[in-house]
Amino acid sequence: MFPAIIIAAGKGTRLYPYTHDKPKAMLEIAPGKSIIDFIIERLEKAGLKDIYVVTRPEFKSVFEEKVGYKAKVLSIDYVGEDFGNLYPIAFAIRKLNLSRFLVLMSDHIFEREMLKRILSTKSTKAFVVCLDRSPSWDKAMEGLKIRIREGRVSDVGKSLPPVDGIDTGLILFNRKSKEIVMRVIREKGVKASISDALKYASSMGEVDYVDVTNLLWLDIDTPEDLKKARRIYWSIIQRELTKSSKGFISQYLFKPLSTKLSTWLYRTGIAVGPLTLSIVGFFIALLSLPCMRLGLGLVAASLVYLAAILGEASDELHSLMKQETVNERVCTLVTHGVTDLLIIIALGLTCSGLIKDLLTPIASASIFLVEYANALSILNKPEEYDIAPSPPAYVTRDMRLFIIVLSLIIGLPSLALYYLVASSTFFIICHMLKVHPSFIVSEARMRREVMPHIITTSQEALLRQGLKKHLHATVMYLVKLVLLVMAFLLLAPHIPQFSIEIFYFEVESTLVVTLIYALLIAYFSLRTVLALRNMILVLIEIIAERLWTTSSSLKAVINCLTSLGIIAIVWYSMSLIMPHITPLTQHVSLTISLVMLAITVLMVYRTLRELEHSLGGQFEKVVDYIVERIFYGVEEGIEAFEEAVSVEQISSDELKEGK
Repeated sequence: MFPAIIIAAGKGTRLYPYTHDKPKAMLEIAPGKSIIDFIIERLEKAGLKDIYVVTRPEFKSVFEEKVGYKAKVLSIDYVGEDFGNLYPIAFAIRKLNLSRFLVLMSDHIFEREMLKRILSTKSTKAFVVCLDRSPSWDKAMEGLKIRIREGRVSDVGKSLPPVDGIDTGLILFNRKSKEIVMRVIREKGVKASISDALKYASSMGEVDYVDVTNLLWLDIDTPEDLKKARRIYWSIIQRELTKSSKGFISQYLFKPLSTKLSTWLYRTGIAVGPLTLSIVGFFIALLSLPCMRLGLGLVAASLVYLAAILGEASDELHSLMKQETVNERVCTLVTHGVTDLLIIIALGLTCSGLIKDLLTPIASASIFLVEYANALSILNKPEEYDIAPSPPAYVTRDMRLFIIVLSLIIGLPSLALYYLVASSTFFIICHMLKVHPSFIVSEARMRREVMPHIITTSQEALLRQGLKKHLHATVMYLVKLVLLVMAFLLLAPHIPQFSIEIFYFEVESTLVVTLIYALLIAYFSLRTVLALRNMILVLIEIIAERLWTTSSSLKAVINCLTSLGIIAIVWYSMSLIMPHITPLTQHVSLTISLVMLAITVLMVYRTLRELEHSLGGQFEKVVDYIVERIFYGVEEGIEAFEEAVSVEQISSDELKEGK
């Protein structure tokens, strides 16, 4: 693995007075966790062993005391005050004879996934940057903009409009970068920046990128940024704990609550360990047993769900603390297994016959098979047990607890037993026969375009062609929609009334006609909305540059608005059909309306969030201008009032003197 260079040679003047006597990389984003600790910890987990910190001579001893046992600290040989951020890189290249290395800024925090993506790139171009296509407005204003044309980086600069996104501060320097860095240093001197090197390389087609859109990161430059970083840090931790789960059940049903609990316990320093959480979960699960026996399925399901949350939180707290021994981890797994075993036995007691006598013992045994596999993987690799391979998602603890909760809610406890037996049997057969999923389902062939691309038209011409195509489609579908509505209004009164019997259900002709009409309305409306969306997406390529924001942010807003349009179309189409289904109208119609209303509210909220994210800065400018005008108008009014009062007072005095 290649080395990592952390650039920590800035003075951090925008963070004064907090950086008056120390570099900003030493500022804490969590209790006992500085920015430099955060970065080095992630580099170590990614497998990077050779880590270098390049800093100023006056900060060398500070960094050596803090991270000298994890990284090698280099002080630059330039004695002047002002130099660009490319000079420390050039110094490291000469000092260490580097050819391929990773560069990170010492004032950036980021998700582990960003590091994973850039380390896994196969690009051989001189530079590979991490591109955020949808940054917030303030990031887009200050960040290094990247211009993408024909799938490649064509330009780089801070003065460019942020149409295609910005750099996030993680850059891979490949072998060709050395010559470019040295050449830019020779031409521009010590004040050259990384932006200068990337701009020069982009003109040669030697800049590539990996997409890290929607991943959390932050450049810390001001005290406000530091406050924000201390919030984002915990968001990053929670998101990574959520992503660590293999199954979607855990990610969307358990993790949203368990990550908040585990990070809160870790953050507050309460003396509660992972094993303690597992034991508490065990006793809560015990409370569900009599509830099952008494037929209180919903209460039992709630207690099992709570026990599952505590189990997930136990695993997450273990990952955060990194102090739990192998034996403690195995004890936690055994506690989970015993808890689930008691739940399965209680489920079996609510059943009868073959299910109780045969399926309950098999389902109980399946639990220990899975937990035994977990414990065995940990004992075989004690030095890395926190990342030991886990069983497939369909036999994990979160999945079986979800099935148990679901079966209790719907009143079919035998469903959980059937699932546990079937899933464990499939798991055992696959491992015994070493069957890979690709043996059952053939993998699709990788699709890609024919290379090289043949460019026959300019970017502007392509935009014009796309706009013309989608405008034509929008008009045509809109005309068809209008003709359909007119035809229905004209023909509907003349359709004969009759009914036919299908599977004991009497179906009237009006229902059939209305159903066909509703489906056609939905189809042509959807095609119209989608054609309009595609036309707007083409226009966004031009509009984004004028609004000084990224096209990806505006596209996200348009997609949200499109979803609202689709929801409205579906809702309207169903409202046409529901009055003709008399037995279901009262209950189903209300349920569908409530569901549609809930989805609409969520989509409106998401749209507003996207608007705030992409155009928040522009909105703040307008608000600031309005506030300034109001404040200025009030001041003018007060001055005019005071002047009028003073004039009236003078006139009154003169009148008195005249008398």
